Parts: sequence; structure tokens; C-alpha cells
Amino acid sequence: MRPALVVLLVSVVAVFSACDAIDTASVEEQPVAEAYLRSDAPLPAVVLSRTVPVDAGPGAQEGLEGATVFIDRLTPGGDVAETTPYGPADTLGYYKPEAPVPTVQGGATYRLRAELPDGATLRAETTVPTAIELVNTENTDATFQSADQPSFTVTRSDVKDVPAALIFTTTSLLDFDAMTEDELIDEFTPFYADAYDPDEDDIEDFKVTSSGILNEANFEVNSDGTLTITFPWLALAFFGENEVAVSVIDRALYDYIRTQEAQQGGLSPGEISNIVDNIDGGIGIFGSYARASTTINVRRP
Repeated sequence: MRPALVVLLVSVVAVFSACDAIDTASVEEQPVAEAYLRSDAPLPAVVLSRTVPVDAGPGAQEGLEGATVFIDRLTPGGDVAETTPYGPADTLGYYKPEAPVPTVQGGATYRLRAELPDGATLRAETTVPTAIELVNTENTDATFQSADQPSFTVTRSDVKDVPAALIFTTTSLLDFDAMTEDELIDEFTPFYADAYDPDEDDIEDFKVTSSGILNEANFEVNSDGTLTITFPWLALAFFGENEVAVSVIDRALYDYIRTQEAQQGGLSPGEISNIVDNIDGGIGIFGSYARASTTINVRRP
């Protein structure tokens, strides 16, 4: 899988406006950049590719080779404090930082520069949220859909120009290599058991699930500035042990994910706005986040 936040959590695909029917022959090819910086972690890989027509089929999008890639850490005044050059990785389109690989500094602004073989340049910036810490957890051994839901209290992160926004990412700790598909299906929580179609879905795709963006309507701001968030049951695909990560996201990821969720929300044609991304010279996402995680165990009701 690509760098997890996600995304995330989040993966970049060819995105087009849904307002009108698409003439795939007239769609302009665009370069795509994707990277996610995590506070207090090493600089990540950068993925470069090009868009393909929407009818090209799965796996048609190929990595972009021959690019010259840098990530700059900027001073508060906008000057370059440190530059890390990147070189090609083993996978086509992936670029890795050259050693020594610096650690991403929370609160700092980073700039991506990718010079493409055709002379085009991709640029983007992100200001990294400061690191967060889990200061209290409750009900980490719980019964599914009981009133005693797991909850987590985290320190607040300093995020530039973005509302307080969190994402839960849940990773099942079941042994997907040793268990059969039927055994894994038997461990699904009810919502995912109903949603899973063995003819259409890959059960591995359900190993990591996300809550989507949670804002201040979904958590409590405590008097000491910490945030207490109740775990949403819909973010849990499998019973048993799960790693739960709480992530604070930057403005770029906040805009990208919320507009992506709006496109997937069933709006009528003409009502769907384009996905907001921060890549100058192409499309994609150059975002950042801070993350804290723990393990919970959820039993069948």
C-alpha cells in the first residue's frame, strides 16, 4: 500500500469534474505528485506519475521516471534552511530521499520541487502539524456497540491555517496471511459483512479503514487544551485486536480529503466541486500529519 494515513487513507487517481460527460479523447494528460510527511518521522518517498483516461482500466497509470526531485525545509521567513535530494527507488515512479535522511520537524514548512524530463516543474508546500501524544485512553477492551466505547485523549497540535481536524485510522491485527478468506469474513463487523462482495472486493482492502475527517463537533475540547475523541464503531471492520491511530492533518490534506468525500457523497451532477489539491504544475497531494496510536480489543456483542 502507499504511505498510510491514510490515507489514509488517501491515494491519488485521475480526477475529473463530474459536471459534464467526459470526452476521454480530449482529456489533457497531467503529471501527478503524491507524498505525505509525518511529524517526527523520516522524510517519506515521493510518487510521480501521469494521469490516464478514465476508461484506461485498472493498473494503467504508470510511474514517471527521469525526474529530479528535492524537498526543501524552509525557515519561518521563507528561505531554504535545508535541501534533501531524492533518487529513484526500485518501483517505477517512486523517489526516495538520499542519505542521511532528515527527520520531519513539526511546525516547519516544507517545499516539494520536481523537475520533469519534459521541462515542466511541480511545486507544493505543506506546514507540518506538531507532534501529538496520547495522554489517556479508556475502554480499550470493549464490546462492540456497547455504551462503553473506546475513547482517546490527545494533546492539541499546532496546525497552520486549518480547523482542528482529526482522522481515526484502524488497522486490523488479524493474521491475514495465515487465515482463510472465510475465516476473515467471519471476523467482519456487521456493516462491513453486509458491504463485502467476494466477487468485487479484495478482503485485504478492508484491513485498514478510516473514519474520515472529524471536526470539533465530534470531540470534546478539555480545559487543559487536550482533545477527547470517542472511537466511531464504523471505523472498525474486524473484531479482535486493532491498531488505532489518531492523526492531525494539515491544510492540504484537510482540503483534499473533505472535497474527495464530497465527490463520493452522492451529489447530483453539476453539484460536485473539483477536488482541491496543492500541486502547482500538476495535480495530487503534498500533505503532512502528526500521529499517535495504541491498540484496542473489540469483542463480539
